[in-house]
Amino acid sequence: MKKGQLSFLRKKLLLSIVTCAMIVAALFGVGLILSISNSRAETSGIVKPAYNPQNNYSKNNAFYKIDEQNISTVDGYLTFNTWYRPKMILRNGQKWEKSTSKDRRPILMAWWPSKRLETQYINFMNEYFDYGDDTYDITSSQKDLNDATQVIQKEVEMKITQTKSTKWLKAIIQEFIKDQSQYSLVNRDEKSNKLVDGKHRKFNINDLKRLNSLF
Repeated sequence: MKKGQLSFLRKKLLLSIVTCAMIVAALFGVGLILSISNSRAETSGIVKPAYNPQNNYSKNNAFYKIDEQNISTVDGYLTFNTWYRPKMILRNGQKWEKSTSKDRRPILMAWWPSKRLETQYINFMNEYFDYGDDTYDITSSQKDLNDATQVIQKEVEMKITQTKSTKWLKAIIQEFIKDQSQYSLVNRDEKSNKLVDGKHRKFNINDLKRLNSLF
């Protein structure tokens, strides 16, 4: 092979290697950017508005009416301690009935501002009801989370019927809340305990459009 031809082949091979390296680097870069973006979405405190875990119970768990007579607030804002009157109650975990003016349930039993908080709620309640060692995290499918929260709601309603009280539920919800300040996806105003998202946009009861989109 002539010297000129050999030089040409070397240059062509080198160009191919460089091209492949650039493609690999580009793909790696895109993957890295996506990975970082996903990581930041989970840890930066941003609660994606699209997160709205609808399940078969959602319509029945919706607000009976959006006012301060039917939803507890702090200065007009929802809090981790917010209890509300749902449209329907799953009496004894068996049959849906229209709620009464005395029926109140914790908002964290039916709605969570992030998937991470929903999984923590499920894990906490599963431990309380002694459901075994199964745990959930943000990689769990939404269907599995929906199924789990519905099973928990049935258990809660059965115990409310058995005890004829929600005092026990208030106590364990308070216990659950105490563990949640460590998660960046769900923050709270420490002075007032107002429920806020990562950008500190508070959930105001007067914001009907926003509240309706939550349920």
